Amino acid sequence: MIYFCAISFVFLFYTLSASAEDYHWPMDAPPALTSTFGEYRGGRLHAAIDLKTWGKEGYPVTAVADGHVWRVRTSPWGYGRVVYVQLDNGRFALWAHLSGFSKRIEQYVQQEQARRGAYSVNLYFRPDQLPVKRGEIVGYSGSTGIGVPHLHFEMRDADHRPINPLLHGFDIEDALPPTLQAIGLAPLDADARVNAGHNPASYPLTWRAKEKQFTHPDTAVIWGRVGIGVKVFDRANASQLTNRLAPYRTRLLVDGKDVFQKTLGQFGYDVTRHGELAYDFFMSRRGLGRFHSLYRKPGNHLPFYGDSEIGEGVLFAGTKPNGVGHELAPGVHRVQVIAEDVKGNRAEAVLVVRVAKEPTIQTLKAVWSKKTVQVQARVTDAHRVAFEQSVNGGKTWTIAKHWRDVQNTTVQHTLPRAPAFRIRAQGAGEAFQTFAAHSDSPQITSEVLYFPTFALVRIKADQMLTARPKVRARFSKSQGLAVRQTDLQTYEALIAFDEKHTGDIEVQIEVNGQTHPLRIIQQTATKQGGEIRSDDGMARARFGKEGVYETLYGRIVPDTLPTDERVVGTAYRLMPEDVAFQEAEIAFVYPRDHPDVDKLGIYKWNERKGWIFVDMGRDSTLGAVTGKVKHFGLFALLIDNVPPKISNVFPPHGAVLSSRRPKVVADVKDRSSGIWRDEDIAMRIDNEALIVEYDPEENRMVARPRTPLTPGSHQLEIVVRDISGNESRRTTTFRIK
Repeated sequence: MIYFCAISFVFLFYTLSASAEDYHWPMDAPPALTSTFGEYRGGRLHAAIDLKTWGKEGYPVTAVADGHVWRVRTSPWGYGRVVYVQLDNGRFALWAHLSGFSKRIEQYVQQEQARRGAYSVNLYFRPDQLPVKRGEIVGYSGSTGIGVPHLHFEMRDADHRPINPLLHGFDIEDALPPTLQAIGLAPLDADARVNAGHNPASYPLTWRAKEKQFTHPDTAVIWGRVGIGVKVFDRANASQLTNRLAPYRTRLLVDGKDVFQKTLGQFGYDVTRHGELAYDFFMSRRGLGRFHSLYRKPGNHLPFYGDSEIGEGVLFAGTKPNGVGHELAPGVHRVQVIAEDVKGNRAEAVLVVRVAKEPTIQTLKAVWSKKTVQVQARVTDAHRVAFEQSVNGGKTWTIAKHWRDVQNTTVQHTLPRAPAFRIRAQGAGEAFQTFAAHSDSPQITSEVLYFPTFALVRIKADQMLTARPKVRARFSKSQGLAVRQTDLQTYEALIAFDEKHTGDIEVQIEVNGQTHPLRIIQQTATKQGGEIRSDDGMARARFGKEGVYETLYGRIVPDTLPTDERVVGTAYRLMPEDVAFQEAEIAFVYPRDHPDVDKLGIYKWNERKGWIFVDMGRDSTLGAVTGKVKHFGLFALLIDNVPPKISNVFPPHGAVLSSRRPKVVADVKDRSSGIWRDEDIAMRIDNEALIVEYDPEENRMVARPRTPLTPGSHQLEIVVRDISGNESRRTTTFRIK
């Protein structure tokens, strides 16, 4: 490692008198943030601020106050090299991803590494062993563990709960307000709609200098339980061109009234996985990007929301709240989102929403005669209704009769007989229903689209139908479902899942007297636990108590998979993929006659990275490979019987070196399960073990002999094993002059 100790500027130590706290800045480098407290990190929350090191390593990191070294760790993964200092005020500070430690700390680390014969150590110290003074060097910035060169600086209270350093005496120059990119609206159940749809919608924002706010030009139409999210980033002066940060506070106001607030001040490690609830998992998995949730979801115990209860922030548009939430009467409302940083810079966005229910049409009667058709229908939530007819298969329509200012009423009309007619109702959106004079043995196809709490049955005909299909679902008893037409030959029906119903839901679709069966998969896991299985019993997911945040409706189905000779058996898609949960144990039954059962593992498909190893636990009773997951997706059993590849060894075979403590280097790469343990990496010179530092991001092993080598010939042996137990060995012989 190269340490950049000769800094070409005079560094001014930054302190802040806020809250009567006077801390030393944690690194001797120009203050700049690359990320901030509470940001999303793949399901967990970032517990620190990350400080920019300008692509370099070796900046001195310094104690922020008097205290003592409490803990030191070294690892190829995670935090890499990290120092924990307990301050005299009871708080803790830690610096992670270091390239090295101070000499005093390094001495303890090397002694423990030599004792263990391994690079990874985890040391705890008494208060009298390694006292430190404010401003004293404890290490040097680096890139060990995860990430490019930067300093992860974390503050914790006396109970080891992370706190936002920017609120406790660590000042960053920041005169820039946050940037609001989009407001997201998410329907939260089967009865909710956003612009007449069931999917969440994103409304991009643009800056309007005159109003000094971000706005969207259109009005969103909503109904039912709707959650709001905001896509936003903050900037700070020194890193404004390269780094986007999380805002400190986001607020939701409706018609000028405060409805919800999220403030990133502190949290506990026991709830860090609730980041999936603080950021909107549903919107993200539906392709909208990362939104801050401005409502509190079941299971969210993060301390970001003050006294807000579960359900606070949810909009009940046109419906009554169930005790918690914000009611919106039908009509136009102003949704306002405010984002702030710790310096008080703020930005505001406004989205206009209209609370209105989409029209519905219920056909009461359609009587055909030789010359006419008599139609009667019940129309709700419409302001205009028209009877129309077509002579060209629905390509064009002419109005036969229309009514204005219709609300909830029965309309009827007798039309001249035509090949097709339709009823069209306009209001908050549009509803229609078509009727053909006749249809010739229509062919029906159907598909099921799953949402977190309901399923949507989509029915497609190969021609215009004489009547709307009838759809019935069987729970404890059969019940008819409302059917909505979406185009000339397509219809939809919603089926809300029922926690009280056990097993799948049988659906009957009736068209022209012909019945078409359909199955809706409903397998339930509650906060008490539960299990979902594939039909063939070869794959399952089991939830323990509190494994889900709220009732989860799941299913496991066979799926196609990318061609890969390593896949064993069938790949399965575990769903729902858009619902966050605490943890599930998944299991895949393996072929009993497989010759390499011990090398089978569970892998998850990633569109960018391919198959990623999950685990290779065993359930001998079930005869299955098991693993713990926190998200669903596409999984399969893969065999890993290929050992890691060792290359670019230094010193190479036959080399003659002058250094008696040469740097020993080798590249190592594994295609499948990977390398996860120190004990699976070894370098030996003349059968004496070296302390090997492994960099999994660079796929490189580095070591030096602890004592100088004698002149003459020496043998280097490298041994690497992957998680599946496949082993590679390389041996070279070199000389020391």
